[in-house]
Amino acid sequence: MELPKLLVHVFLEDMAIRRKVFQLRSVEELVDACKSGTGTLLNNSECQRILKFNSDFNEFIDTDSSDDMEHMDKFQVFFKSCG
Repeated sequence: MELPKLLVHVFLEDMAIRRKVFQLRSVEELVDACKSGTGTLLNNSECQRILKFNSDFNEFIDTDSSDDMEHMDKFQVFFKSCG
């Protein structure tokens, strides 16, 4: 079974820094996947929020690690600098 493709927008201090398509198994893998492709930019940061687009409300809403992932789901992942 092929992993679903996800469109992910990554934000640092509320500023968009990256947009990428990932193939992941779960929401739990999102944070590590976001950090892996940004070099040292997100090294001293922590994930504050993960939002998933909800077509019923036509907006991004908070999600958690138990949410199901489907092909072409859209996510916004927000990071905040530590220290």
